[in-house]
Amino acid sequence: AAGQMLAEVSGAMVVGVPGAEVAAASTPSIRDGDRTGTILVVAATRNGTAWVTRLRRSDPDQDWRPVGTAELLEDPPDERFEVVVADAHLEPGWRAFFTASGIAIIDPIHSPCGFAGLLARSRDEVMPASWFVSNDPATLLPLYPREPEAVRLWKQRACR
Repeated sequence: AAGQMLAEVSGAMVVGVPGAEVAAASTPSIRDGDRTGTILVVAATRNGTAWVTRLRRSDPDQDWRPVGTAELLEDPPDERFEVVVADAHLEPGWRAFFTASGIAIIDPIHSPCGFAGLLARSRDEVMPASWFVSNDPATLLPLYPREPEAVRLWKQRACR
């Protein structure tokens, strides 16, 4: 909302950058080194489900970019990933699945520096298709993998 307001009064363009890409650009063990292939970023886990984004890069000098679209899954994907990026709230069943598969789980970092680096590198290129770009600030809305808990509770209370 604050970004939309600033864009509205300044006439600036609005850019929505997916959190999974910011995590990959901010987490040193993912961003740096010669790691390539496909990684899985897991977020918003609850009741056995998780919001997942697959990211890939073939060159260590490139940024990680989405493969397909993010999705809400009930079970861990039965695929091979270089690493899984997930915080301490990762569902225990998911954690056990990845650990048993020999896939390392790395805690994500979401930093302003990682975000700024993505923006700086995209300045000289065409912005990635996964970024939502708009000249109308009102059209950019956050993407929630599931209904926010406050909204769910409000509806539950209002239906009584």
